[in-house]
Amino acid sequence: MFNLMQRCQTLPRPGPSEAPPPPPHRRGGTLTRKNKDLDINRLINEIDMRATALSSIISYEGGVGV
Repeated sequence: MFNLMQRCQTLPRPGPSEAPPPPPHRRGGTLTRKNKDLDINRLINEIDMRATALSSIISYEGGVGV
């Protein structure tokens, strides 16, 4: 299990071409509805990408013993 956690910490970071777009422009100090939706979608994509990486590491390690 320690090996799995160690591998997760050493996952490659996104390169310059994969860097997330800059934060949305704010109007009057608050985000517009569209920009909030874009932020949420960006977070969902990031979580999905990390979950996929974890899943592939777990399957490579032979699963997690229960």
